[in-house]
Amino acid sequence: MTTHNRVEQILAVGLTMFLLAWISVGLRIYVRTFIIKAFGRDDIAMLVTVFFFTAFLSCEFGGLRYGTGRMRADLTDANAQTALRYWFFCEIFYTLATSALKIAVGLFLMRVAVARMHVFIIRAIMVCSAVLGIVYCCIMLFQCQPISYWWDLNPNHHGKCISPKVVIDATYVVSALNSCADWVFGTLPIFIVKDLQMKKQQKIIVALILGFAAIGSMATIVRIPYLWTMEQYKAEFLWRTSDIVIWTTTEVGVGITAGCMVTLRPLLRQFTGESTLDPSSKASWPTQSRRYNLRGRGYQGHAGVDEIMDEEQFAGHDTVNLTTVTARRASSESSRFERSRSDSKAEILSSEPREREVEVISSMPWSNGINKKMTVTHTVERKNSDDEDGPKKPGNIYGRRY
Repeated sequence: MTTHNRVEQILAVGLTMFLLAWISVGLRIYVRTFIIKAFGRDDIAMLVTVFFFTAFLSCEFGGLRYGTGRMRADLTDANAQTALRYWFFCEIFYTLATSALKIAVGLFLMRVAVARMHVFIIRAIMVCSAVLGIVYCCIMLFQCQPISYWWDLNPNHHGKCISPKVVIDATYVVSALNSCADWVFGTLPIFIVKDLQMKKQQKIIVALILGFAAIGSMATIVRIPYLWTMEQYKAEFLWRTSDIVIWTTTEVGVGITAGCMVTLRPLLRQFTGESTLDPSSKASWPTQSRRYNLRGRGYQGHAGVDEIMDEEQFAGHDTVNLTTVTARRASSESSRFERSRSDSKAEILSSEPREREVEVISSMPWSNGINKKMTVTHTVERKNSDDEDGPKKPGNIYGRRY
């Protein structure tokens, strides 16, 4: 049976998405700030997204108070006009939130993308999302002159609006492009990890985790069949567009939550006590933040895959990193000693295999009389795909700090 009051449904979805979004963003900020100490531009973009989403929900809840989700016969003219004003600004903040979300997901993938083509695709999608968001905002904002005429129900007031068909067509285009962008972001990790030196099962898991950030596209697709209800924005508009409100809220809320969940693995490792150096080992080697320099393509920043993939899996495309650590004790009285680690660097200087040794000698003796000498040998073997097609090209330089 069709109900003429959808307020409770819209309110339940809005509150659920509000809590999920802020909890996931809060956990993300905690992980990036206090655990791996790698707060970056993608985190800032996600914060901007959740603020736009909060503004959207504020307008949505204000509209629910005055008439969103209810039949026109149950509302006074004043309440219906106020609800329409809230709905109008909901659409503006929704557009800003989705554009910011695409940029946040793109910046996150930029942390792990090394191939020039992948970087180009990500940047192109971010630029297109920003441009489309601005254009669509302008269409929605200035579709009527004066702007207030869109929600004005006073028959004595005069104004003009562009054809509703123009707005509907623009909404279809933006929704379709948003969905395509989400699917590209969802499938691109497959190509990012396919050349990494890891087991096939690990590649699948990592690609799924990275692609999970684009799961909001499912709600975008579900929302498209209801866009026709926006055509007549007076009469039963507030009740007829209830499904659009529900799926719009779900699209942004799920997108924010998914985009943050992929960054929370360090928090899980902290609770489970899993080592960052060896995921299969339960040794209590301290977890520290890592920093990567991708100077080969002019990008510098904190590695986003630190919280998704283990250290050896982010060695770079077509590379194998082998690290040997030996420790020498000055006394054999004790069979156990505490392990510590000093700063060391490993560099890939060219496509040729290189070996680099760094010696660190403890400057302070431990209480049990043990002195430790640590030699770290980092060997890099790089496969060259250009052996048959042309000369070898220098590899990217990776600086790694422990």
